[in-house]
Amino acid sequence: MRVATLNLLHGVPLRDRIAEARGSGASGRGGAGAASEQLPEQGAPEAHGTATEVAEAGVAPTERHVWSPDVPDPSDLVRAIEELQEAGPIDVLALQEVDRYQERTAGVDQARIAAEVLGAAHWRFVPSVRGTPGIAAEGAAWVPATEADDVPDGESEGEVPRDPARREPRYGIALISRLPVREWRVRRFPPVPVSLPLLAPSPSGRPRAVRVPDEPRSAVSVIVETPEADVTVATAHLTFVPGANTKQLHELRAFLAGRPRPMILMGDFNTPGGIPGLVTGWDQVARRPTYPVARPRVQFDHILANGWTGEAVEHARRSVQVLPLSVSDHCALVAEFPAP
Repeated sequence: MRVATLNLLHGVPLRDRIAEARGSGASGRGGAGAASEQLPEQGAPEAHGTATEVAEAGVAPTERHVWSPDVPDPSDLVRAIEELQEAGPIDVLALQEVDRYQERTAGVDQARIAAEVLGAAHWRFVPSVRGTPGIAAEGAAWVPATEADDVPDGESEGEVPRDPARREPRYGIALISRLPVREWRVRRFPPVPVSLPLLAPSPSGRPRAVRVPDEPRSAVSVIVETPEADVTVATAHLTFVPGANTKQLHELRAFLAGRPRPMILMGDFNTPGGIPGLVTGWDQVARRPTYPVARPRVQFDHILANGWTGEAVEHARRSVQVLPLSVSDHCALVAEFPAP
């Protein structure tokens, strides 16, 4: 059972920057390079790390223009998902920072595109917000998503609405499975009433520190049916506010309590290194830097396991891949679990 997690960065094309970094001797699929560089997100609600956190992680900001000012081509996302599967089909894919019907990403449904490329019949897009997240002074306008935005129990994702008026922009997370599934569950977290200085793009192309308010966060879990046993798989995108993200991890553990074991929890937790494993008490499958994509120096993206045998966890750890793709400032994490 191969699983993967990827923070999409809304699908902003970065292939030229990644190619340049690879050509200069930066790390590719195996791990971190020796140098460090900050890749800020285009129009993103966060740039992963306060100035202090970035400095402590050894990630130095760059003055070079590293994001694309253009609307990304959806074919970039198609190619990235295809590249993600070069070493083998992905059975369950977790995505964060996913756009649906956003002008900044060509108005497409990114989760649907990824599901179609995977050949997955089972998937959920879970919006965190309705509208476009970001900084209000720069035109962002959104309201928190609610249960009314979720797909009802027992139903699958509907077709793309023909009526443009029904294509209200949304932003959130997605969980996609090629395996049969049942019992989807969603957990939402209100925004933390704090704003923090984060690195963000500027008109000049140089990153600048701006105070960014937190946004609502969400998690989604599903029971995946395998020939041997059911497996609970979940993903989440947690707040960048220190302390609050570890509290959300505690709440995630409670959210998953009572679900079938073994379990896999993946996503962008905005917490570095081994903290998620310490907070949850789960086995940390991947201990590899995932950010920034060209030369990873810090880990924000994680795969955790609970209820697996020690041999299964070690098998998954040996299989871990860190993949720099063309559509994110994060690397994708991939791991393969044996039959439960």
